Amino acid sequence: MNRAHIEAILKYSDSRYTFTLPDGSSLWTNGHIALKGDFSLEGAKDYPQLGKLWAEAAAIKPVATPIGKICFYDNRYHQHLQLNSVVAAYFRCFDGPDIIWTETAKEQMVYAHRGPELIGIVMPVRHDEDHCATVPSVADAEVFEVFACEANDYYLVDSKPLRREIDKLVADFETAEEAAQQANDKVARLESQIAATKRRLEAIKAKRIAEALQRQTDIPPASAGGKA
Repeated sequence: MNRAHIEAILKYSDSRYTFTLPDGSSLWTNGHIALKGDFSLEGAKDYPQLGKLWAEAAAIKPVATPIGKICFYDNRYHQHLQLNSVVAAYFRCFDGPDIIWTETAKEQMVYAHRGPELIGIVMPVRHDEDHCATVPSVADAEVFEVFACEANDYYLVDSKPLRREIDKLVADFETAEEAAQQANDKVARLESQIAATKRRLEAIKAKRIAEALQRQTDIPPASAGGKA
């Protein structure tokens, strides 16, 4: 069982549940994996049903199931067993040379045992195997990449790709900022041109009105008609 993997997964999850057993030990789940362990995680809700689930699972005898291929589907890596497929990150939370994986039926919970002791429960996932790209091997950093977040301090994420991504984002921002400034300058020029053109139009109108009034002033008055 890999405590660091498990803690990263639990910190990633928005929903966490826990239950304290009569012997004082604690059960934890995020709805996808369940285990017994000692974790200091905030925001976990008490879930008594977890105790019943664990007791029922602990009664299942371990029977080793074959471990199959790893595939990439729906933006995550999946680990195939004989009957089910589970998220590879969840599988690696518990897997090890002394771990026995047990399946009871298709689309049913998968159990991780160390000897006769139950150490973890993993929910299977549905997937379209025809569209599942098989990969020969994959490092933990890639498997857990989709679960990396601020809450778990971006677990296993290499800082170099992040720095490259930041550099690209900064370059894109500067390009967008320059384009926005050019657009703002163009808007300002157009506004200035519109205002100047309006002033010219008003000046022409005022001049024509003044000329019309002047012509009226220049017309001589009509002479009085008739004889003396």
